[in-house]
Parts: sequence; C-alpha cells; structure tokens
Amino acid sequence: MSTTLRAGPAAQVDRVVVLARADAVAGTAAARWLTADTISAVGRGMAVSICRYRRVTARRPRWAEALAGVEPELLVVMPTVPAGWPLGDGMWRRELRARLMVRLRRSGWVSHTAGSGSLRVGVRGRSW
Repeated sequence: MSTTLRAGPAAQVDRVVVLARADAVAGTAAARWLTADTISAVGRGMAVSICRYRRVTARRPRWAEALAGVEPELLVVMPTVPAGWPLGDGMWRRELRARLMVRLRRSGWVSHTAGSGSLRVGVRGRSW
C-alpha cells in the first residue's frame, strides 16, 4: 500500500473554495478600509516617504520600504488577521498590500514599472 498522497479533483476543489473564501474576506476588509479618505491619507504619506527615502539613500524605495514611512495608524488593518481568514498570516498582509498598491497606483499617488525599486511619486502625489 502506498503512503503517497495524491492530489485529485477533491483537493483541487478544496483549494478553489479556500481561495474564493480568502478573496471574499480580503475584498470585504479592503472595501471597508480603502475608502477615498484612507487612500488620500496613505497616498500623501507614501509621497512623503518616497521623497524622503530618495533623499537619504539616493535610490527609489521598494513598496515595503515606502510603506515603512507611512503613519502606522493608517495601516493598522494589515497586521490584524481577521477570524475566518483561511490562509496564513503572511498571506493576509500580502493580499491587503497588493490591494492597497493597486488603489494607490490607480488613483495616481504612486507609479512604478515592473522592475524592482521603480516606485516613484505619481501625478497626484506630485501635485499635492
């Protein structure tokens, strides 16, 4: 008798269900957290953080480096993993950070290219 576990259709369905649950939980949390006021406050903080980082290091920051310069109160949702989150704690922070990044980019507070270290102040961030 083999002791190897095989991934079959049931395992694939379970994974799809878990990922759908994670998307729903993160979507609800992001909708509550990422209001226009929050995006503006975080966007201003990111613009200041990016400029400060460039002045000190002479290079563009990565997302985590730029977020480190934002008021912690604005990011309090990210480390707080809610009940019902079906994945690991790190996945929670990564998912919310990704949603935040998209909103900041779409609203013009930041811009970047695919390369690492390409984060810069966007059009809205420069005009603020």
